[in-house]
Amino acid sequence: MTPDVRPTEDRIRGPRSATSRRRAASLGAAALLLAVLGAGCSKDTPTDPAEARLQRVEARLRSSFSARQARCILEQLDTPVVRALDQRADLTADSPALKQFSAALQVCVNGDGATTTTRSAGTAPASTTTGPGG
Repeated sequence: MTPDVRPTEDRIRGPRSATSRRRAASLGAAALLLAVLGAGCSKDTPTDPAEARLQRVEARLRSSFSARQARCILEQLDTPVVRALDQRADLTADSPALKQFSAALQVCVNGDGATTTTRSAGTAPASTTTGPGG
């Protein structure tokens, strides 16, 4: 007598038909497709262009400022300014976008009129600047 060498599953349920193997393969492929599509629609990647733009600008600000400062700056900016910051790395000195960005920095980083100290080149003593009323 020849020993039964079929896998245990086949001995219990019998051999699988070609249709059942195709069905299992189709279900596996469908599950994989859903997983790939689901990953493409995750919350990390916004579908709204304005939200995507805001995230890119916030990421750029976070490379230079704290999270709190970056959020504060973004709250101060209008949509056209956020768009300008997203599209360009350098704003012209006379652009309204640069003026609004500078005002936002003043509020969020310097604390709107706080005293700042800077060191001039060479050995000159530090110069102190006070805001309005100071």
